[in-house]
Amino acid sequence: CTNLPARLHSHFLEMYIDNPLGTPGPSEIAGMPADLGMFSANVYLLGGTNDHITPWKAMYRNVPLFGGEVTYVLSNSGHVQCMVNPPGNPKSSFMVHESPPATPAEYLETATQHSGSWWPHWVEWLGPRSGGQVKAPQKAGSEEFPPLEDAPGTYVYL
Repeated sequence: CTNLPARLHSHFLEMYIDNPLGTPGPSEIAGMPADLGMFSANVYLLGGTNDHITPWKAMYRNVPLFGGEVTYVLSNSGHVQCMVNPPGNPKSSFMVHESPPATPAEYLETATQHSGSWWPHWVEWLGPRSGGQVKAPQKAGSEEFPPLEDAPGTYVYL
């Protein structure tokens, strides 16, 4: 049971079977054009060495699909732990390659190994791509988009 609308579930299955984004160049998804190569923003991809759901070598195939700069980071743990890997964990480490090579094997040979969490590296990567800091708003919403109700919202109680 997926608890998804039938049409959305059907699109997910079609994407899984046809994998339209798995090869560089223009594709079509649900009748709409799609081309990850047109995505020119920088991309930070994270994989986990022991990820059993999205194996890192399979995920590495995404690197050449994007049109922007790609940084590929390989964390030393599994599916969830590779992301939830905060600073201070003495067992954590990661590898990084600012210009990923063509194959996972070349990546392992040439990536730089770091001890600790990848989080500080990500924060450093984000810095020059994030623009200046802005003050947090004093209240929720704006004149154009007023808040519908007080937090946490009635949807929480449904």
